[in-house]
This record gives sequence, C-alpha cells and structure tokens, in this order.
Amino acid sequence: MQSAPAQIEVVDASDESGVARAAACAASVAARDPLVLPVSGAALDRADALAVAGSDGGDLGVAWRFDGADGAIIDARVHPAARRRGVGRALLDAVAGPRGPWLASTDAAHRPARRALERLGFSVSGVVFHQRWDGAPDEVAGGFVSAKLRPAVDIDEVLTLVRAAGGGAHPRPSWARLGALGALPEDAVHLRVAQRGDGAVGVVAAHRQGDAWEVDALAVLPEARRLGVGRCLLTDLMRRAAASRLGVQLRVGQSNDAAASWSGGLGFWTYRTWVTYRRDA
Repeated sequence: MQSAPAQIEVVDASDESGVARAAACAASVAARDPLVLPVSGAALDRADALAVAGSDGGDLGVAWRFDGADGAIIDARVHPAARRRGVGRALLDAVAGPRGPWLASTDAAHRPARRALERLGFSVSGVVFHQRWDGAPDEVAGGFVSAKLRPAVDIDEVLTLVRAAGGGAHPRPSWARLGALGALPEDAVHLRVAQRGDGAVGVVAAHRQGDAWEVDALAVLPEARRLGVGRCLLTDLMRRAAASRLGVQLRVGQSNDAAASWSGGLGFWTYRTWVTYRRDA
C-alpha cells in the first residue's frame, strides 16, 4: 500500500493526553464536514485501537477500532484538505488489526467516504435509518399496561436479555457498545427491564449523547411480543427524555419495515440514512 505523507502514531487508549488529542482532531474534522458524526473522548478512550495522523502543520486525521462479536468496527476521519493522499488508508491499516471481518459505515450522501471504502475493498452490507423523536411530556404516545418496569440489575442482565431476544432486538445490537455502557456514569445511562409475573421479558438500554438519549438496544423475548412490552419500554424512555427537554434517537435497518412503521407511529422521523460496509479479508 502507498505510504501516507503523514506520521501515523498509535495512541494508548489509557493515555488521557493522547485520547484528548484524537478527540480534538475528530472534532476538527466534524466541524469542517457536516456529514461526519461527532465522536467524544469518552467513546475514544474505550477503543481497542486508536491512531492519529500528524504532520508539521498539525494533525490530519484519526482512526479507531472497537472489537465486537460480529466483527471489528472501524472508523477514520480525515481533514478534507488531506484526503486522497493515503492518510485514511494508513490510519485504517494502523487500527484494523490482523483479524476481520471489518465493519464500517458512513452517511449515504457522503460520496467521497463511500468511494474511499470501496477502493479499500469494502462492500455495502446494508442501510440503516437513524430516527429521532423530540416532544413534550404530553406528546408521548400512550403505553399499554403490559409489564412492570424496573432498573436493570447490571449490564450483564441487559446483555443476557438482548441475547435471549435474538432477532427481536431493535436496533441490531453492537455488543461492544452495550458492554461499554457499564462503565458510564449512572446518570448517563438508561437501563430498564420489563417484568411480567416473575420473569424478565424485555429490556431497553440507552446512553446520553449530546441533546438526546441514544437507544443501544430495545429487546423483547419471543413469548412476550405483540403485547405492548416494547412500546412500554420505549415510551418510558421518551417520558424521561421529554422531562429534561431531550430527544430520543434509534436506528432501524432498511429491511425491518415493521420496526420502521412501529417507531413512526410513536412519532419518530428519519433524519439520516447510513450505509454500512463490510470487508472480510
């Protein structure tokens, strides 16, 4: 592969100054490119690999990797003026690690990023709609009294319920993101379990991201579906968000028409279309 006209430095995620440098670079790129999602230092310090591209004129880009059960999620952000010079390729090489599959994503409208991923051998694996709800407490859709809600015991209980739900988890969970919720401050996470009788039948997991609660998983066990359990869990989060004048964000896969219709009925609207990519070798 071509070498980049920059020095690639692998950053230890436990190095606070290195993580702050990476976060500052990512923020600088996001400020110049409206199609790039911001990323926080709190997220980067949980990365399994982190690298920054620097030059005499300042940092040019940053990349990171999160390892999960489905593959390694990787991302790279490069300043617009430094693109098409091999910086992104070198950054991804630095964080990709020896094992795949490698998963990446970008805004559907970001043609340069999509072309770059395709040049690196990635293929489209799906489309995800990012949805959002913003409303007042009296605008929360009514829920059904189908379950009693309680705080989750811990993140392990959340993971167990999401796994048991299998294909009933919405959105499709990222195990790396879910596991990381256990390290966040208590007021930055929302973990609720739905109980019917003596058994736990559903769970919602979300974290505070800027001006909204980001849903990481909404899962209902097969035997409890179509009873309003998911609606009960999500509207509970919507009420909490509305009370603090925050929004709620979730992700819906292109092939999941039922989920998109269901969330749309609760007042969610699509604000971003995201394309996911995969490379196996």
